[in-house]
Amino acid sequence: MKKFFLIMVCSTFVVLSYKINAQGIDKDSLNISTVITLTLENQPLVKQAEDQIRIAEAKIRQQETFNMPRVEAELDYTMIGPIPAFEVPGLGAFELAPRNNYNADVVVSYMIFDFNKRKALLDMLTSYKLTSEERVNIVKSELSYRAIQTFYSILFLEKSIKVKNEQINTLKEHTQIAKKKFDTGSVTDLDVLTTKVRVAAVENQRIEIQKNLDKQKVLLAALIGLNDRKTLKIKGDFSEQTLSSLSSSLVEQAYANREEIKTALLNEESIKLEKNVASLTDAPTISLFGAYGIKNGFEPNLDVWRGNWALGGVAKIPIFNGGLKDGKIAEADANLKASNDNIESLKRKIKAEVEQSDVEYNANKEALNTSKIGIEEAKQALEKSKIQYDNGVLTNLDLLDAEMSLTQAKLIYISALYQLTISGYQLKQSIGEKIWNTF
Repeated sequence: MKKFFLIMVCSTFVVLSYKINAQGIDKDSLNISTVITLTLENQPLVKQAEDQIRIAEAKIRQQETFNMPRVEAELDYTMIGPIPAFEVPGLGAFELAPRNNYNADVVVSYMIFDFNKRKALLDMLTSYKLTSEERVNIVKSELSYRAIQTFYSILFLEKSIKVKNEQINTLKEHTQIAKKKFDTGSVTDLDVLTTKVRVAAVENQRIEIQKNLDKQKVLLAALIGLNDRKTLKIKGDFSEQTLSSLSSSLVEQAYANREEIKTALLNEESIKLEKNVASLTDAPTISLFGAYGIKNGFEPNLDVWRGNWALGGVAKIPIFNGGLKDGKIAEADANLKASNDNIESLKRKIKAEVEQSDVEYNANKEALNTSKIGIEEAKQALEKSKIQYDNGVLTNLDLLDAEMSLTQAKLIYISALYQLTISGYQLKQSIGEKIWNTF
């Protein structure tokens, strides 16, 4: 009974833990760190890239087996005819072989020398594995940046909807005020109609923002492996990042850290190793072998099975293969040149990306500072408009214009925060920073 009770408690704990974890993904608010973690854990693209590493490891294991002896069992049966025989006068006929020939051998062979051809192949496959490992980092970098863009897009759209809701509530309040004034005859119905038109316009804007928000949630749910986007909630805020300005050292840092450059350099090294393998195409090989087995066909009784053995060596020396070696070397040389051109092209592209990201980031910093000033000015203008409205200097529509200006200033500020956040991560990505390791 104690064992049964213990098993039930443990099983219940496991089930509850699973449900809590599942609810943590589906219902709890996700921050940017969790989003990136879930993206990298659940994305098939990462698993596919990691599968390539396992494929490379399997090929390495296959190549390593060529350094081991080969042991094979050989069984064969042969019926021959006519049977080779000769006749000695007075003694009769003598058969030289049986009609039914049986042979069973265990053969051990081992290549003792191949001018390092096996080692060259192993080095080349090891290089392929390193390249596959770097490709995993490329996939992680791209997915992390995509997750960051989607996460902050959702945050930006949610904040925008909040501002629009505030704007709609304010406009509805003004509609009620305008109706009351119209009933008293202090204003015309133009104020009421104009306010309603503005309410409809802002509600349409909110619907458009909501549509974009739902689309971004679909993207994020697909990234993190969530089945139902409706349960997806995020938490977080924008941050005013402070990053270094562009310098030559920053570009050099990008050259040293970008996974594309690392992969291209590893690919170049692989091509060099391929050329080394190609140069050994015509290399001779020397092997030893030994065999032991049983067979019939031995004198004086051809049908009796007897043990037998054999030892020997084999040297294979290629003489002519139609220029295969030269063709392989020429192919490797062409691939090597293409690789050098690719590295140079990548460096130019990365340099341009770093410089563009820096320009974008610094421009967004200035835009954010300007938007802060714009909010303060819009607030001051609204306060003055309210005073003038209370004194009868401004109309209801004039006050609405001042409130609309403040709303627009808030939206511009949120947009500037969003753009600064995204451009900051873009600059980090351009210099090769492993974004997924920074949380």
